[in-house]
Amino acid sequence: MIFHPVDARTLEGRAAWLKLRLGIPTASCFDKILTPAKLELSKQAMPYMLQLLEEWITGEEIDNPQSEWMTRGIEDEDLAVSSYESIYDVETEPGGFATTDDGMIGASADRLVDGRKRGLEIKTGAIRTMAGYFLNGGLAEDHLLQVQGQIMVYELDSVEVFGYNRVIIPKPVRVYRDDKVIGIMCPVLNTFVEKMLEARLKLEREFGPFTRPTVEQVDHAKDYLTDEDATAIWEESQR
Repeated sequence: MIFHPVDARTLEGRAAWLKLRLGIPTASCFDKILTPAKLELSKQAMPYMLQLLEEWITGEEIDNPQSEWMTRGIEDEDLAVSSYESIYDVETEPGGFATTDDGMIGASADRLVDGRKRGLEIKTGAIRTMAGYFLNGGLAEDHLLQVQGQIMVYELDSVEVFGYNRVIIPKPVRVYRDDKVIGIMCPVLNTFVEKMLEARLKLEREFGPFTRPTVEQVDHAKDYLTDEDATAIWEESQR
């Protein structure tokens, strides 16, 4: 694991954080590679790969429109952290950004606790969302892969998911490492990265060299792709 101690809550830190995650799959989007319910390859895997390839070519983040609550979440994160630390009498530190040793799979923990052994994932949202966390007993299924992805990349023992709204603050849910889920997830992620590196090499040879001042060119891709298009790559991945 490679840890980058950036604080995405500052302007400078967020710029560094965005640069680090460009063009590689990250835990918050693992559900675009696998389906959370059955841990099978997702139909979103190829569109997500193409998005990452565009980021790699341009060195720029693809604009993703933010919902009202995504914007509110950024604004409320400091309040959520302060509330968590006050209620549970703990100190946290910025989660930074971490990658696997090859730098090709990443994750962002909101905060780290207990000597970086535990992660803190903050979920802000509407009152109805927090009420749902409380009434359903915690973690929504669509956060499973994100949390287990953070545990895998950061090499954590667990992640605590903390829902926050200024009106309703549910009790956090601690999610422990699930080696079965991670054991299924790892080979699929590695195959995804291998296909992505092959696609990078093919695009570079056909249309490059690309000018991307914020993203280093990757020269460790394997064999040159055949002339199969994205649909063929997708079909092969589903076998």
